Amino acid sequence: MPLAEQYGGKISLLHVVQPPIMSTWRVMPGGGHYLAMDMHNVMVAARNELVTMAAALIPPALQGQTVVRQGIPCEEITSAARRLEVELIVISTHGRTGLSRALLGSTAERVVRHAHCPVLAVRRRPGATLVDGLKAAGGRLPWRRILVPIDFSKTSLGAFDVAVPLARDQGARLFLLSVIEPAAYATGMEGTVIAVPDAKLVEDAKASLPGLARRFVPSTLPTTSLVGQGKAFDVITRLAKEKAIDLIVLTSHGRTGLG
Repeated sequence: MPLAEQYGGKISLLHVVQPPIMSTWRVMPGGGHYLAMDMHNVMVAARNELVTMAAALIPPALQGQTVVRQGIPCEEITSAARRLEVELIVISTHGRTGLSRALLGSTAERVVRHAHCPVLAVRRRPGATLVDGLKAAGGRLPWRRILVPIDFSKTSLGAFDVAVPLARDQGARLFLLSVIEPAAYATGMEGTVIAVPDAKLVEDAKASLPGLARRFVPSTLPTTSLVGQGKAFDVITRLAKEKAIDLIVLTSHGRTGLG
């Protein structure tokens, strides 16, 4: 809501009803089965609930459309976003971990990969909400420290298009981060490799980040350059915690599948 208020946007609410894979099946006389669920009633109930929620949570001046769709959530979210021509998708994530998440991906992760526009993924944190943070910040967005992971690819540089305006409007500091992942080298022993950080890459990243900041970030914005070593997702999340980061802005290559 603060984003819509600050930038003069409208808020549309979307709920996707996903047909159950397994539910109560009943045996018909003479054989055969049918699914004992009236999806029409489910859709009507969901639409009524969404309209009620919009009226309770969103000021009239900011209210957009309320949309209920049926299907696979990530597909319906991205297609609805295109049809509504939205400029930002805001979605919550449970922050699940483990093999199932890595292989299947959460709805939020799939939306990030396929959406035509930027996606703001808000993680649910026990005992703290975004609303609580906004109250503490006097109603303004509590984004004062923004982390921008960069791998120097053209795709990653696109993060500046979002991070710089946000930092300027929120009076935030930008933290530019380059992560050098260890390269595997053969040891001479069959089937064995070792991970050795490339010192030259670390030196190059430290030398290049300040120049990148001068190129893409106005001199009026405070900027800090960081270089980390290790697995990118580990370093990003660790430094986000260590530096008390409020927001991470990074781009997605849109890859799908196990790779």
